[in-house]
Amino acid sequence: MILSTDFLLQGRKLIQDVNQPTEVDFRSAISRAYYSLYQETLNFLVVAHKQKMVSNINSYLVDVKHNVSYDNSKVQSLNIKYLHEIGVNVHETLRRVLMSLDRNLANDFLGFRDSRNEADYQINEDFSLDVQQVANELDEIEILIRSIKSL
Repeated sequence: MILSTDFLLQGRKLIQDVNQPTEVDFRSAISRAYYSLYQETLNFLVVAHKQKMVSNINSYLVDVKHNVSYDNSKVQSLNIKYLHEIGVNVHETLRRVLMSLDRNLANDFLGFRDSRNEADYQINEDFSLDVQQVANELDEIEILIRSIKSL
């Protein structure tokens, strides 16, 4: 089994372990690093702010999805597989909970998600980053992880 921090380490390897990293390496490094951020944030919020997570999901299910017939015990346990099955967007839940805790950190989180989306989905658009720029972005993600874990 891997750890969420392994994604960030893999991102670093992709840009450091080759003589000349390619655009694919840069894009993959950013994508892997974002998933480290996502998993670390999810793991932290589930432990440190579980009630905010549950409350946010309950509100979303009732107010937005108009779903009142969900299995509350699975929501209370934050069963991620079940949450996906009933249409809960976990990325969006993390964003909403982070917004309630610290708007700046939430905005940074969203910015890195946008970077990941660009890296993974906008393959026909220019992606002109160099090794140092990608390394800086990975450093910023690592700093954000530490900041989120201090909430």
